[in-house]
Amino acid sequence: MIDLVSGQTQLGFASQPSAAGFIKDGRLRALAVTTARRSKLFPQLPTIAEAGVPGYESHAWYGFVVPAKTPQPVVSRLHQELSRILHAPDVTQALRAQGLEVWSMTPDAFGAYIRSEAEKWTRVIREIGINET
Repeated sequence: MIDLVSGQTQLGFASQPSAAGFIKDGRLRALAVTTARRSKLFPQLPTIAEAGVPGYESHAWYGFVVPAKTPQPVVSRLHQELSRILHAPDVTQALRAQGLEVWSMTPDAFGAYIRSEAEKWTRVIREIGINET
Protein backbone atom coordinates (compact mmCIF):
# COMPACT_ATOMS: atom_id res chain seq x y z
CA MET A 1 0.00 0.00 0.00
CA ILE A 2 2.82 2.39 0.83
CA ASP A 3 4.43 1.80 -2.57
CA LEU A 4 1.11 2.37 -4.36
CA VAL A 5 0.29 5.54 -2.45
CA SER A 6 3.82 6.91 -2.88
CA GLY A 7 3.90 6.15 -6.61
CA GLN A 8 6.70 3.57 -6.38
CA THR A 9 4.30 0.99 -7.83
CA GLN A 10 1.87 1.86 -10.59
CA LEU A 11 -0.64 -0.95 -10.18
CA GLY A 12 -1.60 -3.39 -7.47
CA PHE A 13 -4.21 -5.74 -6.11
CA ALA A 14 -5.32 -4.80 -2.61
CA SER A 15 -8.02 -5.91 -0.23
CA GLN A 16 -10.87 -3.49 0.37
CA PRO A 17 -10.00 -3.08 4.06
CA SER A 18 -6.42 -2.07 3.27
CA ALA A 19 -7.31 0.22 0.35
CA ALA A 20 -10.67 1.74 1.33
CA GLY A 21 -9.32 4.73 3.23
CA PHE A 22 -6.85 5.59 0.48
CA ILE A 23 -9.57 5.31 -2.15
CA LYS A 24 -12.00 7.44 -0.18
CA ASP A 25 -9.48 10.22 0.42
CA GLY A 26 -8.36 10.20 -3.22
CA ARG A 27 -4.82 8.89 -2.78
CA LEU A 28 -5.61 5.73 -4.77
CA ARG A 29 -7.82 5.29 -7.81
CA ALA A 30 -9.68 2.00 -7.84
CA LEU A 31 -10.21 0.47 -11.26
CA ALA A 32 -12.35 -2.60 -10.51
CA VAL A 33 -13.20 -5.13 -7.84
CA THR A 34 -12.08 -8.74 -8.20
CA THR A 35 -15.28 -10.23 -6.83
CA ALA A 36 -18.11 -11.69 -8.92
CA ARG A 37 -20.46 -8.92 -7.83
CA ARG A 38 -19.98 -5.22 -7.22
CA SER A 39 -18.91 -4.02 -3.80
CA LYS A 40 -21.49 -2.48 -1.50
CA LEU A 41 -18.77 -0.11 -0.29
CA PHE A 42 -17.86 1.00 -3.85
CA PRO A 43 -20.93 0.23 -5.99
CA GLN A 44 -19.70 2.49 -8.81
CA LEU A 45 -16.70 0.21 -9.44
CA PRO A 46 -17.18 -2.46 -12.08
CA THR A 47 -16.15 -6.04 -11.48
CA ILE A 48 -13.09 -7.19 -13.40
CA ALA A 49 -15.43 -9.29 -15.54
CA GLU A 50 -17.47 -6.16 -16.37
CA ALA A 51 -14.23 -4.34 -17.12
CA GLY A 52 -13.29 -6.88 -19.78
CA VAL A 53 -11.77 -9.96 -18.13
CA PRO A 54 -14.59 -12.51 -18.09
CA GLY A 55 -14.37 -15.43 -15.69
CA TYR A 56 -11.98 -13.68 -13.30
CA GLU A 57 -12.93 -13.85 -9.65
CA SER A 58 -10.75 -13.69 -6.60
CA HIS A 59 -11.27 -12.26 -3.17
CA ALA A 60 -10.09 -12.54 0.38
CA TRP A 61 -12.52 -14.00 2.86
CA TYR A 62 -12.66 -14.79 6.53
CA GLY A 63 -14.55 -17.62 8.16
CA PHE A 64 -15.03 -19.48 11.39
CA VAL A 65 -13.98 -23.12 11.53
CA VAL A 66 -13.97 -25.73 14.29
CA PRO A 67 -12.33 -29.15 14.62
CA ALA A 68 -13.88 -31.76 12.30
CA LYS A 69 -15.26 -33.87 15.13
CA THR A 70 -17.14 -31.02 16.82
CA PRO A 71 -20.66 -32.28 17.66
CA GLN A 72 -23.34 -31.04 15.24
CA PRO A 73 -25.42 -29.32 17.96
CA VAL A 74 -22.36 -27.25 18.91
CA VAL A 75 -21.69 -26.38 15.26
CA SER A 76 -25.33 -25.37 14.80
CA ARG A 77 -25.35 -23.19 17.90
CA LEU A 78 -22.07 -21.49 17.00
CA HIS A 79 -23.35 -20.82 13.48
CA GLN A 80 -26.61 -19.40 14.81
CA GLU A 81 -24.91 -17.08 17.30
CA LEU A 82 -22.13 -15.94 14.99
CA SER A 83 -24.63 -15.23 12.23
CA ARG A 84 -26.82 -13.25 14.64
CA ILE A 85 -23.85 -11.18 15.80
CA LEU A 86 -22.42 -10.53 12.34
CA HIS A 87 -25.82 -9.47 10.99
CA ALA A 88 -26.53 -7.10 13.87
CA PRO A 89 -26.84 -3.66 12.24
CA ASP A 90 -24.08 -2.05 14.33
CA VAL A 91 -21.63 -4.89 13.65
CA THR A 92 -22.43 -4.96 9.92
CA GLN A 93 -22.04 -1.19 9.74
CA ALA A 94 -18.71 -1.25 11.61
CA LEU A 95 -17.35 -4.00 9.35
CA ARG A 96 -18.50 -2.20 6.19
CA ALA A 97 -16.80 0.98 7.38
CA GLN A 98 -13.56 -1.04 7.35
CA GLY A 99 -14.19 -2.30 3.83
CA LEU A 100 -15.57 -5.70 4.80
CA GLU A 101 -18.84 -7.15 3.60
CA VAL A 102 -20.80 -9.58 5.72
CA TRP A 103 -22.18 -12.69 4.06
CA SER A 104 -22.86 -16.02 5.56
CA MET A 105 -23.83 -19.53 4.58
CA THR A 106 -24.65 -22.77 6.31
CA PRO A 107 -21.75 -24.78 7.76
CA ASP A 108 -22.18 -27.42 5.03
CA ALA A 109 -22.19 -24.77 2.30
CA PHE A 110 -19.11 -23.13 3.80
CA GLY A 111 -17.30 -26.48 3.83
CA ALA A 112 -18.20 -26.96 0.17
CA TYR A 113 -16.99 -23.43 -0.58
CA ILE A 114 -13.64 -24.06 1.09
CA ARG A 115 -13.23 -27.28 -0.91
CA SER A 116 -14.11 -25.49 -4.17
CA GLU A 117 -11.60 -22.72 -3.44
CA ALA A 118 -8.88 -25.30 -2.73
CA GLU A 119 -9.69 -27.06 -6.01
CA LYS A 120 -9.71 -23.78 -7.96
CA TRP A 121 -6.36 -22.58 -6.64
CA THR A 122 -4.78 -26.04 -6.97
CA ARG A 123 -5.81 -25.99 -10.64
CA VAL A 124 -4.40 -22.47 -11.11
CA ILE A 125 -1.10 -23.46 -9.47
CA ARG A 126 -0.80 -26.51 -11.74
CA GLU A 127 -1.78 -24.62 -14.91
CA ILE A 128 0.83 -21.91 -14.45
CA GLY A 129 3.49 -24.34 -13.25
CA ILE A 130 4.18 -23.12 -9.74
CA ASN A 131 6.20 -25.60 -7.69
CA GLU A 132 7.92 -25.65 -4.33
CA THR A 133 11.46 -25.31 -5.67
